[in-house]
Amino acid sequence: MSTCGRFSCTAIDGSIFHWEQEADNISIYFYLDASLKANDIQVKFRANSLIVEVKGKEILRGNLCKTVLVDDCCWTFTDNFLEITLAKSVSHQAWEYLLDNCDKLSKNEIETQKAKILLERFQHDHPSFDFDGATIQGNVPDAHTFLK
Repeated sequence: MSTCGRFSCTAIDGSIFHWEQEADNISIYFYLDASLKANDIQVKFRANSLIVEVKGKEILRGNLCKTVLVDDCCWTFTDNFLEITLAKSVSHQAWEYLLDNCDKLSKNEIETQKAKILLERFQHDHPSFDFDGATIQGNVPDAHTFLK
């Protein structure tokens, strides 16, 4: 389910986390216990998978929808808010899900994400144009391969 382009998934411990995507990255958001410190958290990035541990217990593990650039992935923990950023291996590709154990996006959600990413690409390729308020409707092409 989406709220402003963010999607929800359930972690191993039953908590809910959110994720969203842009042309070049995926952002994952967790609210964690306020007593935690950054050294209580371990995030293991692999090209095809992700593991998140808190105090040695896994709260997230799964195979990613697509591959990421491990050296460009990072995470931050501030005020009990964990943000993980995954760098897409192939920019401008819309992911249909985050992890194999999360729900897939609906066809409508996928088309909306593809349109958003395509507009981001247009803005990047044509910085002098104003795409604010622009919409793409119908069968949206893959922004990674469109007009290349």
